[in-house]
Amino acid sequence: RRGRALAVTQCTGCHRLYWPRDATPQAWPKLAKRMGRLASLTAPQIEDLATYMTAASQAERPSVSEGGARDTPALAP
Repeated sequence: RRGRALAVTQCTGCHRLYWPRDATPQAWPKLAKRMGRLASLTAPQIEDLATYMTAASQAERPSVSEGGARDTPALAP
């Protein structure tokens, strides 16, 4: 819940709200760290954000057997 709240309140201060499915689960920790630093988030906040976005992106991403893509590109750096 803390990670979701951070995404909604902090991330949208600089850009549109990105959905967890907008990047792969593997990409979110790096994205959260980079963007969190730009937003002056603390290390625990960055961890909460990365944990939420990673878990939510896994929950939203259909498997290949369900017609999902094999690899969805991460957000642009």
